[in-house]
Amino acid sequence: EQWEVQSAPPDRTPLNFSDVWASSPSDAWATRDDGTLHQWDGTRWARRADAPLMGMYAISGSSASDVWVAGRMNGTYEAALVHFDGTRWRETRFAESETFVDVWALRQDAAWALSRTGTVRRWEGAAWRTVVNVNRVFTALHGSSEDNVWVVGDSGALYQWDGQRWVDHCFTGPDLKAVWVVGPDDVWASALDGALWHWDGRRMLRVEGVAPVYVRAFFGRGAQDLWAVGEQGAILHWDGATWAPVSSGTRRHLRGLWGAGGRLFAAGTNATVLQRD
Repeated sequence: EQWEVQSAPPDRTPLNFSDVWASSPSDAWATRDDGTLHQWDGTRWARRADAPLMGMYAISGSSASDVWVAGRMNGTYEAALVHFDGTRWRETRFAESETFVDVWALRQDAAWALSRTGTVRRWEGAAWRTVVNVNRVFTALHGSSEDNVWVVGDSGALYQWDGQRWVDHCFTGPDLKAVWVVGPDDVWASALDGALWHWDGRRMLRVEGVAPVYVRAFFGRGAQDLWAVGEQGAILHWDGATWAPVSSGTRRHLRGLWGAGGRLFAAGTNATVLQRD
């Protein structure tokens, strides 16, 4: 099995994809930094003309009828979290000072959104509620359950929701840029300097024996089957023992990664899209 580099979605300008998410092998969504959203139907990619025109930085969902996009509205520059319920889009706007950089949806009444300015918001089915507001620069979040949500950021920012409170693990480390949570004692993070880090339930340990790769996104199908993508087309696979490089067939920077139903999707610069079964 190999990664297949697909033709870029038809467009006059091959701009950059910022993220990708999928509900099934025939339903994938890719956000683009020009404010457009593209969808895979199992045969081809096409732009969704009904999506709000906005700067799109991240996408996540719990199903095809529960999809969240984080970004900024065109024209007004208001930060926004936009939801698709399978039929229509609804916008929630915030102040210009907000910059949403990540979103993770667990189910229809539980999602989390991350602002670069140190704020975490939680969706509880009717409104977004602020649950963290600190003077830190946040970059990514992910969770394994409602009681195990992690946030990473610059200068080693490492926060965990344990079901009762937010815990600052006081990690003194590099700028962390991506995170994937397998469980409370199994969390992976990537750093700006190209290193990978692992939380074992007690402390963060730098992963040795891996060539530096600036990883921009993770996706896992279990503790012994994780993938990571990053700069210059880099792809790594974790088999439970080691991280090994895998050929991607491209040198484009890869920014987003997701899987569903046995198929993996990666997306990045110059409208690059990859798939692997």
